[in-house]
Amino acid sequence: MKKSVTVFMGIAFAFMSLSAVHAQELPKAAKYDNVKWYEAWYFKFKPDKVNEALKIIYDHFVPADKAAGQEIIYLDYRTGEWHHAQYLLLESGASEIEWRMKPSDARWEAAFTKQMGGAEKAQELFKKWREMIAESKKEIVMRRAEEAPKWAQEQLEKWYAAFNAGDASALMKLYAVDAVLFLPNQTLRGRAAIEAFQKENFQKARYACTWAIDGAQALGKQATVWGHDTCAETPKAGGAPRTVKNRWLTVLEQQKDGSWIIVRDSGEEIKEVN
Repeated sequence: MKKSVTVFMGIAFAFMSLSAVHAQELPKAAKYDNVKWYEAWYFKFKPDKVNEALKIIYDHFVPADKAAGQEIIYLDYRTGEWHHAQYLLLESGASEIEWRMKPSDARWEAAFTKQMGGAEKAQELFKKWREMIAESKKEIVMRRAEEAPKWAQEQLEKWYAAFNAGDASALMKLYAVDAVLFLPNQTLRGRAAIEAFQKENFQKARYACTWAIDGAQALGKQATVWGHDTCAETPKAGGAPRTVKNRWLTVLEQQKDGSWIIVRDSGEEIKEVN
């Protein structure tokens, strides 16, 4: 009899525990917010090759990084087992580890080849540098971005709301009369010129952009904000939409009423090399 009671109590307790779990909200899948993912490389060079290896990095690799538009953090160690480290931004997030060659790597290889005057010379120098490495390792790391200032968030929310709505008039309310827009192939001076440019864009296509602020810095009544976006561009005349990735930098001035207005703006497409 005792055995039967014990078994019954065990079943009842298990049922009550299961019911309690179901009564609570089950955990939900969630991604990290406001973070950047980096591919971290650590290098230890052969004892007699340290200075030469670092010279190649800063004389040849870094200029190619800049030409390719890569965001990389460089570190040279003065203590510990490593001589050098590089943190390469994964532009599309952690999913970039699925690529055999990332778009940013393809851009870098193209820039480095051009810089060296051809593939043969580029491969020769890169091979020479790799032979200087005694040990290396790679890790994927996450960096939590600082919260963007409220005024910067609000300013960008207004800008993208107007842009996604195709409302050039609302967009121009965010620009100073003498604002300048710098684009890769042209410079537009004055609010009127910028408005005409945007109106022409909105006549040709509809846009749906998502965006993120990568950084913001204010000094007195001037501030700089930079970031990136991904836009779905759908031609109004028909045809398949295309996805465009851009990076941008904006300079603003604070007005007497405390609001901010754009005085300088710039943007460029992040082009992938196939």
